[in-house]
Amino acid sequence: MIAIQNSVVEMLPDSRKRNLSRGKRLANLGAVVGLLLICVVRSSNVYLIPHEKEDLPQYRFRDIIRTVENPTLLNYGFLDGGFYTVCDVVPTCKYFCGLNSRAEEIAQGQKQCLEEGTTDFIVTRDATIDEELYECVATATFPFEGKDRTYYLYALKSLNFS
Repeated sequence: MIAIQNSVVEMLPDSRKRNLSRGKRLANLGAVVGLLLICVVRSSNVYLIPHEKEDLPQYRFRDIIRTVENPTLLNYGFLDGGFYTVCDVVPTCKYFCGLNSRAEEIAQGQKQCLEEGTTDFIVTRDATIDEELYECVATATFPFEGKDRTYYLYALKSLNFS
């Protein structure tokens, strides 16, 4: 505990170090440790701590998506789950993910991208698609919002993943 305190004090500018008595240092350290504990206890992402990033569907799918040069991707029917960021793909469809609304325009825009085969890959969550242009090439189950969710990665059949 004292080592942590000393490390924190070392990060302070010299002018601030002179003004801190031992009691103030301990009080400051206690406040920092207390706030960190509150952050850990209150975070909704604590369940991710035991997982490696390679366990996440985003990283598992990334390895497949990167086999295609300049891949395109559609996050179909749910909020963006970080697939674009992890895969380093810039969305090419106007409605590149579902939103928390029932806007018919969004659903139609995504359906049109699906039917026209606009993107190389499509990611869905807890939903399969029945589309003649695409085939499911990977699945991954992972907890999200307190439930196990199944993610599906579809690729254009013309990419010959099967």
